Amino acid sequence: MSSRFSLACLVAWMIVGAVACGDEVLASGGDAGGDLGTAPSDLGPPRDLGPPQDLGGDPRDLGGDPVDLGGAPVDLGGAPVDLGPTGCPAPCDDLDVCTADSCSPAGSCVHTLIDADGDGFAPSASPESCGDCNDTNMIAFPGQMTYSGTAHTGGFTTPSFDWNCNTVIEQRWTATAGPCVVSADGCSGDGWTPGTGLSSVPACGVVALYRTCTLVIGGTRACLQSDVDQRQECR
Repeated sequence: MSSRFSLACLVAWMIVGAVACGDEVLASGGDAGGDLGTAPSDLGPPRDLGPPQDLGGDPRDLGGDPVDLGGAPVDLGGAPVDLGPTGCPAPCDDLDVCTADSCSPAGSCVHTLIDADGDGFAPSASPESCGDCNDTNMIAFPGQMTYSGTAHTGGFTTPSFDWNCNTVIEQRWTATAGPCVVSADGCSGDGWTPGTGLSSVPACGVVALYRTCTLVIGGTRACLQSDVDQRQECR
């Protein structure tokens, strides 16, 4: 092809195939004065390569389940030692039935008196043991000196007039009445009167007629008699 061809003529040839540019003719796919090379190869229709291939598959879980590097605990010394809830040696027991044994946060054994009613004694059916025959009543305890006309309940024996927990019922008034007379100590004759129909001293909590002789000092010494209903008290 001659160098005289203009750029515009070359572009037209590329579009319409054959064009006259001056005294030269360019034919589509032809050799217009020079070898422009062979005709383009027919590569055929585009190949259907199919859907895009999933080259990765599911994302790989590089972490997986956590690896247990410790495995099962190794038994280094046979049966485990029971150190108690906070490190106390086991058993934390002072062998005293009157105390509750526990372990302090500091790791020392604590022995606390079992005393629900706050009277200073732990419950026990035997006075030789802890002593408190009723741990729900703070008035019933060993050594109690007060008498009562009512029984306590909630103890090992219920109801019971054993307020001093010695297993022996002690009546407060045990004498029978007599005539009121002046004595060296004032007056005598105090006691349960036979007019109540009782053949003996009334039982704990029973109401009966009780005679009291009171010394009256005036011109002469005399005793004043008073018979009133009274409840037998015990401990």
